[in-house]
Amino acid sequence: PRGTAIEVGHAEDLKDGRPWIYKMVLVHAGERQVARGGRSRMETFCPRGFRYLQLGVRGHKRAVKIRRVGIVTHRYPHVQRGAFACSDPLFTDLWEMGWKTLRLCSEDVYTDCPWRERTLYAGDLLVEFATALVTSGDTMLARRCLEIFIQSQSEQTDWQQSMAPVRRDGTPLVDYPLITLLASEWYVRVTGDRDFAGKSYPLFRRMMERARSFREENGLYRSAVKPFVDHVQQLKDGQVIALNALVAGSFAAFARWATGIGEKRDAAIYRRLACEAGQAVRRLGWDARKGAFADALVNGKRADGFAMASSNWPSFFGLTAPAQERALRRYFRERTAEPPGAGRQTCCTPYGAFYHLGGLYEHGHEDLAEDFIRRYWGPMHAAGSDTVYEDFGPEHSMTHAWSSAPTYYLSTRALGVRMGLPDATRLDGILIAPQSETLAWAEGVVPHPRGEVRVAWRIEGGRLVVDVCVPAGVRWRVEPVGRLARLKLHICAGSGMSKAKPAARYREIWACRCR
Repeated sequence: PRGTAIEVGHAEDLKDGRPWIYKMVLVHAGERQVARGGRSRMETFCPRGFRYLQLGVRGHKRAVKIRRVGIVTHRYPHVQRGAFACSDPLFTDLWEMGWKTLRLCSEDVYTDCPWRERTLYAGDLLVEFATALVTSGDTMLARRCLEIFIQSQSEQTDWQQSMAPVRRDGTPLVDYPLITLLASEWYVRVTGDRDFAGKSYPLFRRMMERARSFREENGLYRSAVKPFVDHVQQLKDGQVIALNALVAGSFAAFARWATGIGEKRDAAIYRRLACEAGQAVRRLGWDARKGAFADALVNGKRADGFAMASSNWPSFFGLTAPAQERALRRYFRERTAEPPGAGRQTCCTPYGAFYHLGGLYEHGHEDLAEDFIRRYWGPMHAAGSDTVYEDFGPEHSMTHAWSSAPTYYLSTRALGVRMGLPDATRLDGILIAPQSETLAWAEGVVPHPRGEVRVAWRIEGGRLVVDVCVPAGVRWRVEPVGRLARLKLHICAGSGMSKAKPAARYREIWACRCR
């Protein structure tokens, strides 16, 4: 009937058994159409991300007939090429949860989530690109995102924006453009995209020159604009140690980029700057009594704050000394001993855990990494979710691809097909380095830049049996790490399936097509 108001509410969560429309007030979670009379069709003006719909009808004077309710899906067409399964069903399912979440956060750009902002963020992009590399192998969407950030760097500013869409002259988070550099250099190594490397290098060079101006007398860097780093409580004034670790990592990445395109002078300069920044972090940020890095130096003195990111970022970027890593192992175990707290009252967010897990694996702490994944992501799985949350609890977004770190590390560390981050492994060959303290077997497929790699390893008595199938003519090697390195290695090159068969849903992807 004419004048009838049709109201549709969208929600990602339930409260008291009904769609939780007002879980976050900034989300525009409702649509209203006033009927003109007769049969009509209602469609939203912009995409909405939701799990639940609530339909309301008001203002009608006679019966209203709802003929059909439907959904039009709007997503980037990822095609699954990767797969993973292992002796721990939780890990197998977490890999799938990250992959599903990535697809739901892939539109014309990578978004943080489908429910709330639906915004491109540089920090999220790095994790999403990592997950894409081991699942679909797609690099096109990442390139589009990187080009959008490059467009935000104008002649009036040497710094890029940290999110899109946003005004070019807005104040960015100082760390996110440096993360864009990391993602760009990694993209160039993965793809060999000379066009992108050539046209974007001068812009990033200007940004690196600007970063050099942040350096102060003691060798640490300080920005007038605060970094994001992570959502958890952390001191972000003064010479922020996590930011300094990122600066060192960015200089090292830019030096690799310069080397790759023949800019030898720049490569030498930025290798030296990376080394000096790393030494300053190692020397000035470390608190021997705490056995961890302080959050910041304020007026030349270490502040009394020790957020976990202040230590796992230096570890991720390879800046720590062996004695510091031994102390950090104790520190990380203590900080993560308690189960995750509500919301952001915890040691880190799942985004921050991307750096935490990378540092743990890189320094041989795979036992801590696997324990952390089980205890911190496990509750999402136990709650019945098929996607990964923004935080370790469901208080905010429940579909957030910045939380898909387990998918990446299960493929690159547990399975062992290295993809070049955080270790900067050369990608002109294939390194298979299985690394696990607790698994009895793992198998899967990784869409490596040199072609699809199929690996299945299992422990048989005192032997590590590794089945490998790689493209013909590609250099490859198997180098187990940690517990697995202490077993007698037996390699079956191109022999096909391992004895531990994957679940049916993996067989089509896994089926060996060696040539």
